[in-house]
Amino acid sequence: MATSRWIPVIAGGALQLCLGVPYIWSLFGPHVNEALAWHNKGSSLAFSLLIATLAFGGTLGGLLSKKIGLRITMYIGGGLMSLGFLLSAFAQPATPWTMWLTYGIMSGFGMGMCYTLLIATCQAWFPDNRGLVTGILVSCLGISGVLFTPIVEILIKQVGVMATFGWISLIFAVMSLICIPFINAPPADYLPKGYTPSNKKVGQDFTLSQMVRTPQFYLITLSFLLAATAGQMVISKAKSIAEFSLPMDAKTYAAMAVMIISIFNALGRLTWGGVSDKLGRKPTLMILMSLAGVCILGMNFATSWFVLVLIALIGFSYGGFLGVYPSLTADYYGVKNNSSNYGLVMIGLGGSSILAASIVGYFLDRHADKTIAEALNTPFIIAAIASALGLILLMLLQKPKQV
Repeated sequence: MATSRWIPVIAGGALQLCLGVPYIWSLFGPHVNEALAWHNKGSSLAFSLLIATLAFGGTLGGLLSKKIGLRITMYIGGGLMSLGFLLSAFAQPATPWTMWLTYGIMSGFGMGMCYTLLIATCQAWFPDNRGLVTGILVSCLGISGVLFTPIVEILIKQVGVMATFGWISLIFAVMSLICIPFINAPPADYLPKGYTPSNKKVGQDFTLSQMVRTPQFYLITLSFLLAATAGQMVISKAKSIAEFSLPMDAKTYAAMAVMIISIFNALGRLTWGGVSDKLGRKPTLMILMSLAGVCILGMNFATSWFVLVLIALIGFSYGGFLGVYPSLTADYYGVKNNSSNYGLVMIGLGGSSILAASIVGYFLDRHADKTIAEALNTPFIIAAIASALGLILLMLLQKPKQV
């Protein structure tokens, strides 16, 4: 059993490689704007809706899996994500908003259903290293950007951006069919051989309705929203920021910013998940919140190649948030219902996406005559303030009492 419990992690990690494709939206965005004669705010909203809907998909997936089973629910999720990308390929200049429904809402629901179920299932197999296994899974999501960036760039050049959505859809469908049969939940009350949980790790498994009646849920969710804002702002515009900041003879390396933020995003998820097992979830998140706030503020003063350094650090901290918040939720509210519970906590992540996209889109469209660095000056200050507020909320956070 000690060996077989890695099988769902390996299969889940492979599927996570597909689920991370939306995070390279900065490669799609400019081409979508051109193909659909669209604007920054509209295309950014497509990405934001996907991240926002992810939370509701996660909650629905957790509840649905208890009714119809884990694998059937994941097949539904994988199918929705694949279908959403496929239908996105048929968006037209006359109706660009269909991207909101297909890429945004449909794919977001499917991604959320698979994402939270994968994390909750593998956490149940590893009560002894919950942060580490969560970090491994979500780091695969980050590595996705490294893997798919060259693929997407080649496809866009060869067949165009809209047809690229169709090809990515096919990859999703094939990977879902291959991976999902190897993902299964452990027996009830499973414990690895030789592992005895300490008393401080034994707690109540809160239901969804019990969790939302605790003040800690709102502190966690709001702090997640504030924490992820900086990362969302930079992720969606990484390539454009690099194109402006790099020296003239290095402009061709702008796409490298997408790969850099993907690599460090993945490293952050893997590194900080394991660190939080040793240091504790709350102290780890406070370190990450401070790092993100300082780096996003520094974006207003950085020039040339140092911009890539800050992009890397922001990706590193953002990845850490996604690696630690699932384990924090499981520590506070139990593993049994963590797929639906963490799905609801992810409203914070979805909210940060909508908030970041709205702010960035507004200032880019309002200051279209200015450079991207000048247009994003105020949004980056707002994100730094959000990080400071998130740090204060984390200082107030205490473990909920059992009910």
